[in-house]
Amino acid sequence: LHSSTSTNHDGYEFSHTSTRLWRKTRSRPSSSTCIGTDANRNFDYYWMTVGASSNPCSETYGGTHALSEPETSAYHNYILGNKDRIKLYIATHSYGNYILYSWGHTSALPSDWLSLVSR
Repeated sequence: LHSSTSTNHDGYEFSHTSTRLWRKTRSRPSSSTCIGTDANRNFDYYWMTVGASSNPCSETYGGTHALSEPETSAYHNYILGNKDRIKLYIATHSYGNYILYSWGHTSALPSDWLSLVSR
């Protein structure tokens, strides 16, 4: 994976053809008529502890379990397989104009937060 690679091809396409601010995958949970999982909330670190919903119709639906989506599973496997080579991971999102820290489970800033914004 590199800077121009997307693992959420269906969601990316849908955000350009149907719903501009679409933020979820395009999978359909078997127990719901609603489509998609918020991939940001599907990773296994503090899964479903803060800011995620168990309601499949919610914009912040975290999935049936951590890494339940092929998109998040692919990122997880790639990053772990290349952890000795990866220096930085930045994700861009179509949903809003935000800079978000990776550790969304807490409001505490990382110890080096100032160096992240002052360069």
